[in-house]
Order: sequence, then structure tokens, then C-alpha cells
Amino acid sequence: MIECKRFPRNIWLLTLVSALAMAAAPLFILAGGLAGAELAPSPKWSTLPIACVVLGAATGMVPAIYILKYLGRKAGSYVGLCCLALSGLVCAWGCYISSFAVLCGGAVILGLGSSFTQQFRFAVIESVQTKSQIASALSLLLLGSSVGVLLGTELGLRGQGMFGGAENFSGSFVLFVVVIMIAAIVLSGFRAPLVELDDSSEPVRPLLEIARQPLFLVALAAAAVGYAVMSFLMTSTPMVMHQGFGHSVADAKWVIQAHLLAMFLPSLVTGKLIEKIGIAWVLLLGALFYVFVLVVAMLGHQVMHFWWSLVLLGVGWNFLFVGGTTLLPQTYLASERHKVQALNDGVVFTMQATASLSAGWVVYAMGWSVQLLMCIPLVLVALVLALTLLYKAPVARV
Repeated sequence: MIECKRFPRNIWLLTLVSALAMAAAPLFILAGGLAGAELAPSPKWSTLPIACVVLGAATGMVPAIYILKYLGRKAGSYVGLCCLALSGLVCAWGCYISSFAVLCGGAVILGLGSSFTQQFRFAVIESVQTKSQIASALSLLLLGSSVGVLLGTELGLRGQGMFGGAENFSGSFVLFVVVIMIAAIVLSGFRAPLVELDDSSEPVRPLLEIARQPLFLVALAAAAVGYAVMSFLMTSTPMVMHQGFGHSVADAKWVIQAHLLAMFLPSLVTGKLIEKIGIAWVLLLGALFYVFVLVVAMLGHQVMHFWWSLVLLGVGWNFLFVGGTTLLPQTYLASERHKVQALNDGVVFTMQATASLSAGWVVYAMGWSVQLLMCIPLVLVALVLALTLLYKAPVARV
């Protein structure tokens, strides 16, 4: 379990703000996905709004990091929350006037806003009192996101039909704006950690020199592979289930909700696992979960095959992402953190965007089985790198 008695106040505040902001993802998967299917000019474009969220996040990731650098964590985070609030208003308007283009525009803005909230994990790292708290603090942050999963789906259901017919989700996005306003109030209690001030006496190494470090490559690959495979399979799963194999929308919703919870609930133990067995073993477990994902998904096409494969996918993502993020600070000095974080997140979320954008086309043109086979090389990369780290540092801990 997470040991959080000694966590600074900042970490609790960031966890709460993250939980509120995280409502954006499940809300858009539910309300945005259904609205997109209703408003899209062609079924081929029905997943475009969700892909636009990922594209916005990938596009805004590097600018967000440098805005946070120059404005500070607190002021920069307010920029992100403003983007999320604006996205809610734009998406609400798009649903109200039945405009697919406006909905997609709001999705891009939502992605831009999420590129700021993704940086909460680095604010948490900077707020811990000792390095041994990093894994548990990150786990608490992700655990709070599970609250956002439940909140987002609830907003989607509560707001449905509020300002129109049963298929109109404009009210859902209006409720989301209210939630973001509450998050902004909570964030007002955040105090910038001392590490916000760069130590100019520290030498700053060239980025290429930092990127060549084996530990950096493992940390980067773990998060990148984790996000790419997860997005590639999750994005197309509802369409595959409903249109490909005839399962109901309710079944698809159940599977996606289980997947989202599986992404964050393991955070109850991930930090403690890292402390007990080391980062290398946790990364290896994450890669093995991804192997099981592909095996289960290839065994059949019943609802339970999708449910188990998506739950395993969520757990595997958690181990790879938390493990990679915990390992990353070991590769840079405080004075180098912004450019290293920019490189890391630029690569990670570009891969996520590419995977998400290509998922619909791949499954439509080639089929679900081919899509699963395309994941094998990435999963093998994660396995090899985890084994390499385990061989070189078998008991490596934070």
C-alpha cells in the first residue's frame, strides 16, 4: 500500500487537482465518442475527435513544459486549466449546434490543456522530501486519477440531454467546466517547491549526452511503449467490439471503464513494489502483462476476452509508466530537468498520438488480428530493455 503520512501538502493538492482534471479523458471517451459517432459525416471519421485529443496533447507537450519553466508550476498549470475549461465550452457548443468540426476543435484544445496537467507528475517529483518517496508519490497521483475516471463517466451520464435531445451531450461538457473551476480553486493552495529555482552553479550537459545514457533510454522506452501500445489498442476497441463483432455499446462502455480503472488502481501497490523489488522488476512485469494482453486478445472475440485484455493492458501501462517516470529523474540534474522532460514527453506523446491516429485506419483496413500482431515488436522492445536493466542493476531501487 502507499505510505503517504509524510507527504508534503503540495502532493495532496496536486492529487486532488489531477483527479478533477482527469475527468476530461473518460468524459470525452464516453460523451465525445458517442457525439462523434452521431455527428461524423462518415463512420470512418467517428474516432477522429478522440484522436484529436491525443494530437493536441502531443502538439502542446513541449510548449507546455517551457511555459511551465518560465511561468512556474502554479501559473503554468492555470494556463492548462484555462485550456480545459475553454475546451469544455467549445465541445458543449459543438454538441449543441451539431457541428462535428467544432467538436474536433474542442478536442484539440482539450489535448492542449492535458499537456499541462500531464506535468503534474514532475511537480510531484519536485515536491517530495526524499527521493525514496518518488514512487509512492507518483502512485498516489495516479490513484487519484481513478477518481477522475468515475467522475468523468458520471458527468457524461448526468449531463446527457440537459440542453437538448437524448443524444445531446452539451450539458456534460458544461458540467466539466464547473469541475475545472473547482480544480482552479484547489490549485490556489499550491506552493512552488524550492527546486523551482534552477541552480545555475550546476553544469548543464548537452541534451544528446544525456539522451545517450542507457538509463534514459530505458526510462523513455518504457513510457513510450506503454503509451503507444495502450493507445493503439484502446482507441479502436469500442469500434471493434460494436461494429466488428456485434457487441453492444453498453458492453464496450463496461470494457473501457474497467480498462481506465485498471490503469490507475494498481497505483495502490506500484510504489511499494518499486521500493521492494526495484524498478527493473516492475518494468519487466509491465512488459509481461502486455504479452498476456496479446495472448488473451488472440484467444477469442467474446466480451470477456476484450475485458481481460483491456484490464491487463491498463495494469501493464501503469507499471511501465510509473516505472519509467520514476527512473527518469536519475538521468538528469535539477538544472537540466526542463529540457530532459521536454524530450521525454515529446517522444512519448508523439508515439501516443501516432498510435491513436493510426488505430482506426489499421483496424478498418487490416482487421483486429493484424493490429494485435503489429504490437509484438514494441512489446519485445519493452521486454529486452527491462531484462537489460535487470541484468545490469538487479536490485536497483529509487
